[in-house]
Amino acid sequence: MPKQIELAELIEIARKLDPEGGPLRSIADATVRGVEALMQALGEAVAERLGVECTQAEYDSPDFGGICLPFYARQVGQPCPPELMDYDSPEWSAIDGTDLDHKTGKEI
Repeated sequence: MPKQIELAELIEIARKLDPEGGPLRSIADATVRGVEALMQALGEAVAERLGVECTQAEYDSPDFGGICLPFYARQVGQPCPPELMDYDSPEWSAIDGTDLDHKTGKEI
């Protein structure tokens, strides 16, 4: 069986091999910027369709999800859309930071 490496893991490997900013690091950083931009465009379209908000796509280590895009309720009282329900944890919050029950949208 070959080793199956996810994108975030590959970025980490390249950065560890070239921590001082050489060619591997440049390619890894360009990959992050490109994927963040693509993810942002797709996320904004999905958020609009679902009637929710998204903020900025950002890279984090593979232990924290790699390149992620946070989605939020537009307002208190808005439950998490079913399309997002099975992803990440059951946490849900409004764009203003208010913690919400993901099923009901009520403030917790």
